[in-house]
Amino acid sequence: MASVSVAPSSGLVDASGINIGVDRLPDEMNEMKISDDKEVEATVVDGNGTETGHIIVTTIGGRNGQPKKTISYMAERVVGHGSFGVVFQVSLRAIRAK
Repeated sequence: MASVSVAPSSGLVDASGINIGVDRLPDEMNEMKISDDKEVEATVVDGNGTETGHIIVTTIGGRNGQPKKTISYMAERVVGHGSFGVVFQVSLRAIRAK
């Protein structure tokens, strides 16, 4: 993760004529892009994906010489409905290195 400092505030004048300071990001921050460096493969092993009790198996890692890990967890209860669908509270079942 890159570390940068915030550029000094520049002076602006509001509608009433009062000088106000505005912080702005350094120019190098404008070039940054958001990326996901994780490779995730999720599989629902048991259930239809929208009910409690189903087991989900996910594989993560495997970059920069690191071994892949398989994580399995079980959906315990529904805690809400978010913009990406149903949100579950889960319990971890197992972690295995491949």
